[in-house]
Formats: sequence, C-alpha cells, structure tokens
Amino acid sequence: MTHLSVEFTEGNYLVLHGRLDTNTVDILEKNLQSLRQDIIVDISDVDYINSAGLGLLLKTYQELNKSGYTLTILNPTAYIEELLKITGLDQLLEVNH
Repeated sequence: MTHLSVEFTEGNYLVLHGRLDTNTVDILEKNLQSLRQDIIVDISDVDYINSAGLGLLLKTYQELNKSGYTLTILNPTAYIEELLKITGLDQLLEVNH
C-alpha cells in the first residue's frame, strides 16, 4: 500500500513522509494549491517518487515561478537526487541538503 503524509511545520515548510506517486500525488497537490509564497519541501522521509510526483514538482515550480516565488527541495535521498539530475529538475529547483 502506498501512502503519503504532509506535515506543515510552518506556513510554507512542508515535510513529506512516504511515497510520492500516482496514488498519492493528489494529496500533495491539494496541500500546495493554497500556498502562494516561497515553498520549502523536506523530502528526507520520501522513499519513492515516480513521474507523477516529478510532474507535480515541475508544475508547482512553474506556477510559483510565474509569481516570483521559489520551490526548494530539502534533503533528498540519493535515489531521488539522482532522479532530479536525470530529469534536469535539479537545474530548475533549488535542492539543498
């Protein structure tokens, strides 16, 4: 079973737990829709992302960028960091450890 939980530690700081995939991407999307500011997403506890999750990160980046805001990804695992590099998202998103 796949799951994803989203924890808001501050207004724009989200901590994700679980998997970001086709079955869970709607959970994150609903949480991101109301945020129109710089967003920081800690994905240190995300063990899997598929194309749906990567697509949502790209879509969120594009929407925020239009308004002058940023999307920062914190603490990706080595696997997820490699996916970000392969897809070129590491060149668009701010990725920090």
